[in-house]
Amino acid sequence: MTELYITGAIASDPNFVEKFAAAARELQTAGYLTLNPVDIQPCLSNSVCGGKGALHTWECYMKHDVAEMVHCDGVAQLDDWVQSPGARAECAIAALLTIPVLPIQVWIERKYET
Repeated sequence: MTELYITGAIASDPNFVEKFAAAARELQTAGYLTLNPVDIQPCLSNSVCGGKGALHTWECYMKHDVAEMVHCDGVAQLDDWVQSPGARAECAIAALLTIPVLPIQVWIERKYET
C-alpha cells in the first residue's frame, strides 16, 4: 500500500494538529497509509539539538521529519505548504530524491481513478 508523507505549515498555524489529522483521515479514507509529521518524535536527548525541556529546535524537528519522509512513496501537500519554509524544504528534498510530490487532492483523485 502506498504511504504518503503529509507536508504543510505547522509553526504558523495554531490549528496544525487538527489540520494534519484531517488530512491524514482524508488520505486514509482514499486507501493510503499516511505519515503525519505531527506524530514524529524529535530527538530524545536535549543535548543533541540544544532544546530546552520539551522545546526542540526547528532543525531538530526537520532532521527527524525528513529522515522519516524519505522512506515514503510520495509527499502529499496541504494547500498552505508554500507558506512554510520547512514544507518547501521537504518538497525540494523529495523532488531531488524522485519521490513524487503532489497536492493532497491530486493523490485522492488518482486513487479513485484506479
